[in-house]
Amino acid sequence: MAALSLERPRLALHVQARVHVADGSPHVVLHDPRTRLVARISLDDWRLLREADGTRDLDALCLAAARLGIDPSEEELVRLFSELDEAGLLADGLAPPLREPPVPAPAPPAPETPLEVLPDFTLTCDGRGACCRFYGSVGFAPLEALRARVAAAELALPLADADLFTPLSGAQIDAPDEPRAVALVDGRCAFLDGGARCALHARGGPYAKPAACRIYPAAYVHDGGAVRASLAPECACVFSSVGRPSGAGLVPEGAATYGALDPAAGLLVVPDPVPLSLHRTAPREALRPWSRAVHDVARRADRDAAGWAWALAQAIEEAGALVDPDRAPCGLEAARPWLAAFREAITAEADAQDAHRGASDLSRVVARWAADALARVDPLAAPAQARDEGFYLAALAFGHRLAIEGRPLCVGLRDRATRILVARAMAAVPAPLDPAAAHPLALVEAATRNLGLAGYAPI
Repeated sequence: MAALSLERPRLALHVQARVHVADGSPHVVLHDPRTRLVARISLDDWRLLREADGTRDLDALCLAAARLGIDPSEEELVRLFSELDEAGLLADGLAPPLREPPVPAPAPPAPETPLEVLPDFTLTCDGRGACCRFYGSVGFAPLEALRARVAAAELALPLADADLFTPLSGAQIDAPDEPRAVALVDGRCAFLDGGARCALHARGGPYAKPAACRIYPAAYVHDGGAVRASLAPECACVFSSVGRPSGAGLVPEGAATYGALDPAAGLLVVPDPVPLSLHRTAPREALRPWSRAVHDVARRADRDAAGWAWALAQAIEEAGALVDPDRAPCGLEAARPWLAAFREAITAEADAQDAHRGASDLSRVVARWAADALARVDPLAAPAQARDEGFYLAALAFGHRLAIEGRPLCVGLRDRATRILVARAMAAVPAPLDPAAAHPLALVEAATRNLGLAGYAPI
């Protein structure tokens, strides 16, 4: 047989494999988040790659292919693995055993820890948002994935149930509790039906869905004194719900303590101390009243949200401490390097999305919309969207989201000011014919996380 440089190849653990059906054609996308490289392979190649678990040499892989009913020539097999190896997507031999984290995870708060809920907000989901048709990874716990595969037998899905899920990373499930990522059909969760409804929910109720979908868009954050219930402002439904009192709450009705939340709810933790800048920190207890004050100021309509956030970052940096958030906005010329960096990142991502996603895929559409808008419009001259922008900053501040993303608070403020300016540019050009486009700020927020753009910031 022809030579292969790897004796017993396997997909490297850092690589993410996702099944896509784009414009009716199924394929698998391999994404290396370290290099942003994207490779597209066929479903048959993916089935072969799953057999390459670090224990099989080339002869054994040929036997595995025959058992699967796939009959590649030895040249085709060598070419597949050689190309993936040259792209840095493979490793040799068995994966190292999973190690315990060097620092144990923080203990969860006591069940009687009080809940503090984002004021004056309830969610009305009208199905027009992006949450089920935008994200590259919609995670299912093993039992959730098993239930979904059973349900798939009764649903008209464009994939066999064996192809519905992939590991979150690598090609093999190394731990029985490891989550799985569901396949995407034109960027939509495979279980989203033609009426923009979750087929799992329709068939089995809310607990037939994965936990993350049940809880979305709520975000729970422990700040040492309470668990704050805020939200991820990543969906048009979130913004269209502002001022509408008849929706669902972010916590179960009557819930007053952490113990009343869904046991599967994820929990973020505010660090102590809180990094303010590259050189200064503040005690966590000081963040609680400050975040609430920022929430209250942001909800006022008498200021430019982007300029105010930038001015607040500047004041904190100069003082080396948390400062009164009630201040006048500043000019935004200093934001131009940030906008240029965001434009470079989103343009590269739009080109990558064009290569493997279908024409109607919302992720592809939004990336191209943002890239084109930044090429055509000066964001500093685009009109503000005061209602969306004020609510956006208020919700993020209430949930301490500006301070818990692994970077200083000042960077978080400038980053969100930049995202606001990007959304203004998008609103100033013709929007895609999609109801989610009514709130471009939600799409910028979702795209920054979904497309891995958070590292664009020129700190």
